[in-house]
Amino acid sequence: MNLLLLGGVLLAVAPADTLVLASREYHAALAEWVDFRVEQGHVVQIVEPAVSADLVREQIRESAGGGALRYVVLIGDAPVRQEAGAANAAPGTAPIPYVSSRVNVAWGGAPHIASDNVYADLKGDSAPELSVGRIPCHTAEELRAYLRRVIREERQPLDEQAPRVTVVASSGRFTPFIDSVIEATARQVFRQLIPPRCEVCAIHTTPTSEFYPKTPFRSALLDGLRSRSVAWVYLGHGNSRGLDRLVDEPGQPQMLTHEDLAQLVDGPHPTVAALIACQTGCLDAPEECLAERMLLSPGGPLAVIASSRVSMPYGNSVLGIEMLNLMFRRPLCAGDLCAEAKRRALIEQSDLPLRKTVQQIGLGTSPNPSLLPVEVEEHIQMYNLLGDPLLRVGVETKEASAEREDTPD
Repeated sequence: MNLLLLGGVLLAVAPADTLVLASREYHAALAEWVDFRVEQGHVVQIVEPAVSADLVREQIRESAGGGALRYVVLIGDAPVRQEAGAANAAPGTAPIPYVSSRVNVAWGGAPHIASDNVYADLKGDSAPELSVGRIPCHTAEELRAYLRRVIREERQPLDEQAPRVTVVASSGRFTPFIDSVIEATARQVFRQLIPPRCEVCAIHTTPTSEFYPKTPFRSALLDGLRSRSVAWVYLGHGNSRGLDRLVDEPGQPQMLTHEDLAQLVDGPHPTVAALIACQTGCLDAPEECLAERMLLSPGGPLAVIASSRVSMPYGNSVLGIEMLNLMFRRPLCAGDLCAEAKRRALIEQSDLPLRKTVQQIGLGTSPNPSLLPVEVEEHIQMYNLLGDPLLRVGVETKEASAEREDTPD
């Protein structure tokens, strides 16, 4: 490994492009993964995280000072949020920063958003310069098992078959008009951004929908998670413990919970899961959130993108469009996918026609249209990447390849 052990800290012998912040108890479990990334040409630096988010941010800025740093890997769950201020890191955890909320709190959300994006943002404008991912493990063995799955995935040859995307949607239950607008927009997004050669498997919770499965709903949902695919996308309501209820009545079971994830044994799986829903990625909750358990399940996806707080339709749409658009442009790393999508989402005057459509809908339906840019910015903060930011994701379709070849240098 291109590493130097000095004073109990592993240091890279050349300017690092990858910084790993991991408590000493995790260092041995990282060895195989570090060797794998070094073989690919990366230079990896491993340091122990400081006890607070502010100090960790300084560690990252110091490492980024040389200009080579591109990726940051946080090892360990986030500390549980305390009532007053951000919590200091407990042993085996990595601190998470907080940003104040204006829009989210006005709609019943938390006043502070748990956000690893703060670590990626070197200029203080919310746009990430770095690609950051968190592996929320609790033990060295849990970390080792996850990283071995990543290595095994990347050593497989690229799949020549048509890429598969699974989309699961639940009803919005806002107003009939807003629900119909959201559903119509979602159809447009998937039709325009997913190339024709991709296989799309869609299921919807509404029994009258053409996409309601013929098999029991939970079985159909789990079958999607047990199938090899480029992405598994959920659109709907959720919380830190699971996804929406199948029947909108108190006491009815949720369509997917922690307990269901025990059925994800080692086998085919989605590369990425995007949970476009409230709080499924609440990293600072007292109990493990759904996104964490999904990532660390033996047969779960290798990267999960999820929100730490209450999310809203406009912010979800803008960020979701940018992520889906990038997914089918070219192969790239999970961290780069998230960072580039966030940077593009912050551009108000986008060239994407879908962005313009969504903006007009937002201006017409939002109770406070002037705050739509703030809503997007808060969604940039609340959506975090769980998993290895260096993970290979995305596909290059023939359409995207031809488009790039036709573009003059």
